[in-house]
Amino acid sequence: MLILTVGSLPVTPACASATPVAPPVPAAVAPPPARVSITGMIVNGVTSRPLVGAILDLDDRLRRSESGTDGRFRIDDVLTGNHLLTARAPRFRARTQPVTIVAPDPLADGDSGPRNDFIVFLFAPSGYFDGFPRLGATPPCRTDADCPSGQICLMNNFKEVDAPACIVPTVCKTEADCKLGQQCEPVTLLSKAELRVCQGQPAPEVEP
Repeated sequence: MLILTVGSLPVTPACASATPVAPPVPAAVAPPPARVSITGMIVNGVTSRPLVGAILDLDDRLRRSESGTDGRFRIDDVLTGNHLLTARAPRFRARTQPVTIVAPDPLADGDSGPRNDFIVFLFAPSGYFDGFPRLGATPPCRTDADCPSGQICLMNNFKEVDAPACIVPTVCKTEADCKLGQQCEPVTLLSKAELRVCQGQPAPEVEP
């Protein structure tokens, strides 16, 4: 290193020592989606009795399970997020419904917080359902993002199956504005606006 002297004092050039530059901090990487277990019960929609031997498919047979003697089922190793859960049983109409699977809250006890537990009602074919359109009469969907403007993704009744479809919602104030068996419940639209619409399975008029 070159050292200059002025009189009797040494002078070191300013460029002789440089401040080290810290390396760039890598961007944070989002953790992969959690994998959890989902549970539920398959029930006769008229008698409320559990259905034994019903077949459960998640996302078109990506995961499969069967209900036990108590109607309960369990599917393991499921990614959190939006899925389609399909239930089938002999002598009953199938049902496909959208489900949102969430990671459990470690701070919540067993009775609070979101739960990945679902009750699925199945109904037998009957004259009540003969008047419903066939599957495909309305656009299928998983969320409201799949639907045209003015429509939302809700469970719909078809002749051979119950499945989510894009429909113009029936706005309600109370359950008196809905069909028998439906509930007047709030929904949140993609715009974040909230309104109450008729949801759920209308009660069939013929005993399975």
